Amino acid sequence: MVSPLVRAALLLLMAVAAPLPQALASECDATCLRQQLDAYLAALVRRDPLRLNFAPDVRFTENGAAGKVGDGLWKAASGLGVYRQYFTDPATQQAMFVGVVDEGSSEAIVTVRLGIENGRIAQIEHIAARKGSHPLFAPQGFTTPHPSLSTPVKTKLSREKLIAIADTYFEGIEQHDSKVILSAGDCQRFENGVQTTNQPSRTSRNCAHSADLLTYIKSVDNRRFPIVDPEHGIVVSIITFGIPGETKSDTAIAANPQVSARLREPRTLLLMEWFKIDDGRIEHIEAVMHNLPYGTGTGW
Repeated sequence: MVSPLVRAALLLLMAVAAPLPQALASECDATCLRQQLDAYLAALVRRDPLRLNFAPDVRFTENGAAGKVGDGLWKAASGLGVYRQYFTDPATQQAMFVGVVDEGSSEAIVTVRLGIENGRIAQIEHIAARKGSHPLFAPQGFTTPHPSLSTPVKTKLSREKLIAIADTYFEGIEQHDSKVILSAGDCQRFENGVQTTNQPSRTSRNCAHSADLLTYIKSVDNRRFPIVDPEHGIVVSIITFGIPGETKSDTAIAANPQVSARLREPRTLLLMEWFKIDDGRIEHIEAVMHNLPYGTGTGW
């Protein structure tokens, strides 16, 4: 017969071993990560961070600058637009939102990345593109997420393979060589809501061909791939393009005169890009980007 003392000890062990509720579990599934994003966005537009559960050592950056929760968008956000794209990755415990945030009478194209630890928000990264931060700025271009992003792939690849394929785009940009990029012939690219490929007013045809033209980008740095979705062939990246500047004496200008002087100015371009990959090829790319002083990092 089990004594009351032993029974009490067994019950205590069972309670310790029992699964924790999702909100307190050590890991979030895709639904939990989406819920974390929704709660964060609701608090953001109310400018009320006290509604959220943060890790004691939570880190926050906006456009590469470290700050505290309550800075940046938290002081200006007043509502969310209709367009809302979510990416989640239970393997890395990270989630990302893409959309348009109202800031009073103006708008910002925004990405929000959250890193979750033990059910709490431990990492927050905003990229906010506002009018004037880059020549391309079209929040009205964010209407409906591209249908391919929610379509399962025909050929499922490993996380490592998907990242390697996405990275060929950055290698091609850095080497100014479209042949390096593993892309489909009809691959499209959108930047801050503007389609930059297959446009009559632009010399770039598909997303790979642009690599031959972007000679003013000398390096692709700080490459991170925080979110990968093998079921849908999605890779989300955060990177910087190093643009040290070109002068009239540079041979690159003679070789590529159609690039405007403004694009050749010294700067670091901070980007969050998402790729749709299927059958081993990049089919679709979108990016939110913001100009920073040359040499600036991502803050991570």
